[in-house]
Amino acid sequence: MSSCSLPLVLLVLICVQSFTLAKESKTPSSCCFVFQKRKIPVQLITKYEETERACYHPGIVFIMKNGRRLCANPRVQWVKEHMDKIDQRVHKTSN
Repeated sequence: MSSCSLPLVLLVLICVQSFTLAKESKTPSSCCFVFQKRKIPVQLITKYEETERACYHPGIVFIMKNGRRLCANPRVQWVKEHMDKIDQRVHKTSN
């Protein structure tokens, strides 16, 4: 009976270790898979976040006043302009 329990105990330990490693792996919290095509009015945006480097597509997540999160392509000109305007707005309020 003890010869049968040892492999079972080892199997359980391996499973527990693999679950722990999977839980500890860093997965991106938010990635963009579809980008907003239409220009968003900058007045409706409260702030923005860049997606993590682990994401397949780099993106900008605009957080709207109503809490909605919209993805935008960081290479598009209006997105760059909006980011600059939001940065200036944040800089003014911090002074």
